[in-house]
Amino acid sequence: YNLVLHKYGLKLYQGVEETVTLHLLEVSKRCIESADEDLLSRLKVEWEDHKMTMGMIRDILMYMDRNYVRQHPQQCVPVYDMGLRVFRDTVIGHARVRDRAIGQILAELRRELHGETVADPQLIKTALSMLVELSSIQTLPAERGVPETGYRTGPPLPASSPSSS
Repeated sequence: YNLVLHKYGLKLYQGVEETVTLHLLEVSKRCIESADEDLLSRLKVEWEDHKMTMGMIRDILMYMDRNYVRQHPQQCVPVYDMGLRVFRDTVIGHARVRDRAIGQILAELRRELHGETVADPQLIKTALSMLVELSSIQTLPAERGVPETGYRTGPPLPASSPSSS
């Protein structure tokens, strides 16, 4: 409260962002070092912990969000959204995490489509929910398409207009 009141809102915001980033670099290392079969479980634990922690940080910094962040939308997003963006960029954005996680999700979905039993459907649901939530902050890099589905990736096609004949 006092930092924002005395015009140190940007310094506080940047300090929180830096601290969250440093923590998530460690989380990213743990995910990178996880065995393939443990990666989605590790991501689930880290994601749920991160969301809970960011919720507490948001509650503590509510005054900064309501006053400083609202007055500087070109420089800042709300603290909770900033935390999700940093998770996306630092953890999921790391190719060794993203590619392995998406590969495992696709493998599990293929198993399901072929009538095989999926080991932990809730884990897949959580991983997909995480990706959807993170993509709502800003689109994830579309480096990896999903050719197995037959769906086209990329920007939507323009709507066709009626002919003026």
